[in-house]
Amino acid sequence: MPEYQCDVYSDGGDSPPSKGFRDLPDELLLEIMTRLEVIRAYEPQSTAWSWHNWVGEGIRQGINQERQRTLHAICLTSRRLRRIATPILYAAFTGTSTWKGIEHLKSFHRTVSNREATVAHGVPFSKHLRYIENRLSDHYGNSLYKDTAGYDTMQMTARYFYLLAEIVKLAPNLQHLCVVSLETEEISFWKHIMASAQTADPAVNSTMSFSKLETLCFQINTSAFRRRSGEVWFAHIFSTMASVPLLKELRACGVMSNNNAPVALATPLAPFRKLQRLEITKCLLDFDEIVDLWQACTGLQHITCEWAYLDCTTELPSDLLPGLLRHAETLQTLHLDLREVRFDLPRPPAPPLFGSLRAFVNLRSLTVCERFTSDDHYTWDGRIAHLLPFSLEDLNVLRHPDGLFEFGSHEDRIRNLRRLAEDCQVVLPHLKRVAIHDLAEFHCSELQTLFTTAGVQFDIVREIV
Repeated sequence: MPEYQCDVYSDGGDSPPSKGFRDLPDELLLEIMTRLEVIRAYEPQSTAWSWHNWVGEGIRQGINQERQRTLHAICLTSRRLRRIATPILYAAFTGTSTWKGIEHLKSFHRTVSNREATVAHGVPFSKHLRYIENRLSDHYGNSLYKDTAGYDTMQMTARYFYLLAEIVKLAPNLQHLCVVSLETEEISFWKHIMASAQTADPAVNSTMSFSKLETLCFQINTSAFRRRSGEVWFAHIFSTMASVPLLKELRACGVMSNNNAPVALATPLAPFRKLQRLEITKCLLDFDEIVDLWQACTGLQHITCEWAYLDCTTELPSDLLPGLLRHAETLQTLHLDLREVRFDLPRPPAPPLFGSLRAFVNLRSLTVCERFTSDDHYTWDGRIAHLLPFSLEDLNVLRHPDGLFEFGSHEDRIRNLRRLAEDCQVVLPHLKRVAIHDLAEFHCSELQTLFTTAGVQFDIVREIV
């Protein structure tokens, strides 16, 4: 890029020479280059590429690529700039599990594992690494799904996740890990991680303690609904991560049970001493397993659980409540989506189906589906406001599309919402917003008027699958 000098208005005297980027002091250069750090992802692949996020995810990937290229170009200009830019350049690895992405992965792995380069630089490149991320597709349209046409794609994928795990094992200062992996008997990321975490070799174990890890976001894609004995399942990952001392946020997607072995989760003594957020999406775990997860933590502030599919023959939504009550004094946001859960039960005992949430004294945001008060056959004839916490500010109700699993009649649902609008000023004085999320059209101008009169914002959110 050419440099322009604004000397049109010079009075003819000696003017100071113009200064370029390299003439700035180290402190200012560091501040500028820090702005080129990658934009981190805090959601799994399925959420990032969902219908309402995919544009932003593509933009984020593109920005990150340009920032990495810029930092690399700066490193090539001078030794001084390279000394400042190198720690920022190697602070993050972002890649995609594709034929194009594996070349980038190989290059990065060669660099961070090259001892000669480490000696020349003074500090191992791997010690700069704070953030690792991979996706199965990129903003150019490359994807692992498209690459499956290749005859040796399976070997490439297995190699990719092996090298990715090797990079993780080389990063003692890793703070944030966001990974989506295939987990089969032939291909795995977590097998390599857990094998190293459980080794008796102190040289390996010292880097696999994840002593600096604060956030973990992972998605598991499998080849079958139920895992085979040779494959990794969520309970193993959870148990491995239980010893991470600084872990604050854990987001998991696509986790399921193993039908060949009992689930060995953490003890009720709660090894996750610092965990504040636990989010599970596309969940295939049974209710008792979810409760075990919640009870293995202390003082959770944010809980999310969205089931992808589950057949319940003996459990009720109320069976989840004991696990949640462990966090009654700390929980601030709760998101429970049971719309894909199928209950094969006789008529439930005493309604409501879930129970009261009044014990959650600090709960600000609540997202629940209509299973909160209804099943496939009837709707609870009560006043919902008396089940909700006094501190509630934001309520989101997830509706199932009309049809086979419609929860009660439309009139019953309108009646419950009408009663909520009538009660909220007295029973829920902090309530600011109520939103109905529906896959189909939902019309009721009466509710809009009632909630507006009560001083509560009422929204209808049309979901798209």
